Amino acid sequence: MMSNQNYLKLVQTNLLFDSISESFLKSFIKPKNLFTVREGSLIYSFGDEAKDIYLILEGEVKIKFCDNRNISYKSNSDFVGEKEILEKTNRVSFAIANKDCKLYRIDAEELNNLSKQNDVKLNEAFNPIFEEVTESVEQLA
Repeated sequence: MMSNQNYLKLVQTNLLFDSISESFLKSFIKPKNLFTVREGSLIYSFGDEAKDIYLILEGEVKIKFCDNRNISYKSNSDFVGEKEILEKTNRVSFAIANKDCKLYRIDAEELNNLSKQNDVKLNEAFNPIFEEVTESVEQLA
């Protein structure tokens, strides 16, 4: 079983969290939000309500869009599901564990609190992520 300190170190590898104080993160990180997903397991489906984003602590997730042509992969320190949370839409893709994964779930309310309490502009924080995914999807097209 992973200790809280190990969770914290893994979470801090993500760009969204690297400028947030360790003391705040210690109160923010909750072991109950950490879970394991087996290879091939569905994390969310197209059309689902977008209530959470997922930080990949270990493993790889395949994002498959409805046209079946566009697929992208995300791995350690990447978020999954952030686009729909920010745009307040239902899921526009399927997320499937491509390898066994350890994920950290953050619900929309927690994400907003994180943003307000730490002066984090979520659109700016996620913009490099969107650009990377867009580029990888365009390369597949």
